Amino acid sequence: MNTDGVGMNTNGVGMKIDGVGMNIDGVGMNTDGVDMNTDGVGMNTDGEGMKIDGVGMNTDGVGMNTDGVGMNTDGVGMNTDGVGMNTDGVGMKIDCVGMNIDGVGMSIDGVGMNTGCVGMNTNGVGMNTDGVGMKIDCVGMTLTV
Repeated sequence: MNTDGVGMNTNGVGMKIDGVGMNIDGVGMNTDGVDMNTDGVGMNTDGEGMKIDGVGMNTDGVGMNTDGVGMNTDGVGMNTDGVGMNTDGVGMKIDCVGMNIDGVGMSIDGVGMNTGCVGMNTNGVGMNTDGVGMKIDCVGMTLTV
């Protein structure tokens, strides 16, 4: 799974993602977000046993904009299998409280990427993070490699 953050902006105001048994296997999935913007304010998605299998899935969003008021994602047993998953976002910003990322061979290349997390847990086997001007502000962050 490769995340290149170039201008991708995710502002989660009241955005809640509860992943109970949520599994993301990214193998060859490609998402290129140039100035991609997601503002989640109170948006709600409940996926019980939701499964997304993307083999070579490719999403190219140039100036893509998603505004979700009150966005909420509750995934019970949610499974996302992406073969060759790649996320390229210029200026990507992720602000998460209690975010958990388990990545085997996960690569994050972020130019000006900003991640502000409270209680973030990242378990990465062979994880590679190349950040030019990358800023990570975390309270209680646990990184296991």
